[in-house]
Amino acid sequence: MWFGISARRPGELCALDLSAVASGSSCGEPPAVRRVGLDVDPPGNWVLINEALVSLGSGRFCIAKFFDVIDEWDDYEAHVVAFTGVEVVRSDEDEEGGLSMVNHKTECLLTDDIECVL
Repeated sequence: MWFGISARRPGELCALDLSAVASGSSCGEPPAVRRVGLDVDPPGNWVLINEALVSLGSGRFCIAKFFDVIDEWDDYEAHVVAFTGVEVVRSDEDEEGGLSMVNHKTECLLTDDIECVL
């Protein structure tokens, strides 16, 4: 499985099952993108400026999102970094081996000191 953050739907975790490609049985068909869901729903005055996905192994990830908080006059008010722990698991309800996401804890930091996450 390959995991990443959707460019079309910012903040949405996606997965690609590349096992058919690796075994050579894909017959030229590209793997289907499976949407795993949104990890955090920010307030309306938070503007997403960047995000990063860090693999912790075994289907567990930390998603770091960088927001600018805008006041009622559209001026910069603060910078917030939200760290969310998520786990991707196979869904028992989907016969095609669908995936679902379990959100664990989200911590938000009001800081201008964190610029990126590796």
